[in-house]
Order: sequence, then structure tokens, then C-alpha cells
Amino acid sequence: MRAVVTEIRETSAAVLCEDGQIRLIPAQNFQKGQEITLSAGRRRVRRPLMWTACVAVLCAMATTSVYAVCEPYSSVTVDGEESVEYTLNRFDWVIGTRVSGEKPPKGESVPPFTHARDAVRQAVEREYANGQENVSITVSSHDSGRAEGLCEMLEKPGNGHGDDGAERPALRIRTAPPASEKTGDM
Repeated sequence: MRAVVTEIRETSAAVLCEDGQIRLIPAQNFQKGQEITLSAGRRRVRRPLMWTACVAVLCAMATTSVYAVCEPYSSVTVDGEESVEYTLNRFDWVIGTRVSGEKPPKGESVPPFTHARDAVRQAVEREYANGQENVSITVSSHDSGRAEGLCEMLEKPGNGHGDDGAERPALRIRTAPPASEKTGDM
């Protein structure tokens, strides 16, 4: 591509290309007004590579976020008259519910992305309302530290009282290894 040198400063020269672009190139004993020939620059290769890298990073971030929200990570089981199992993601949001091993009826399911604390409290209150006094909670997670954290969250003060303020028996909360560790499957 042909170009005309329009300005020269210490180590750089500004050239006006035939397509109307002004480019900054290293000065190599050019003179103002001199006509030069430019080879195809690396600039055209760099820009598409930069955009491709940016798109790849954005796709990786989006995929990781969706994975963290939708992938089961922990489970909490409330055992009473009926066994209710809540499947949780990494943010302790309920992403699945099973009642006695099956999907719950339409009206009794917990809305998706309800916090585990609220879902467990609702299940425990339902058990107490049905006259069940022995309610136990089992927490299972891929990470033992995460399971202990869920236990502590569920044991916080206020969880032993009903919505009506009546004193309830202390909940039995225990941790269990995830299903894959119980059966020995890896």
C-alpha cells in the first residue's frame, strides 16, 4: 500500500495511506512529503485475535457462572413423617426438591433458588404442624467444610422456635458424606 509521509518526530513518522488512514510508523530517514510503500501490517492480524480472545474469556466466565448456579453441590434432608430432600447449589439455593424419594406435588414444591435456610424452616414447620416432634436434618456436601458451615447456619438461634413463638425441641442436625462416597463409586 502506498503512503505519503506527513509528519516526522524523533523516532516516529505519521503517514497518510491511500485508503485515508493515518498510521504511525518508525522513522527510517524519511523526509516530509516522501512517497513510501507499506507492507501489510501486523495490525490487521492483531485486532481479530484480540477480539477472539475477549470473546473466549467472556464465554468462559458465562459458562462458569451457569455451572456454579445450576450444578448440584450439597443436599439437605429433613426427616420426619415424610423425608424431604433439597438439592443445593454452591450458593445454598434450592435447585431441586424430592419428597420421600419422588418429585413433590405441584402445590408443595419450594420455588427455585429459595435459600436453604428458608426451605428447611418451612419443612420443619410443616412437620411440627402435622404433630411430628422428632425431626432430624442431614447435611451432605462434596466439601466437609461446606457441610459443617451448612450445619452451623441451620443451628443458628431462632430456628428452634416456630412462627407462633412456641418452643420447639432442638433439631438434630448431622453431616453425612455425599452419595458417591457412601457407595464407594468415584
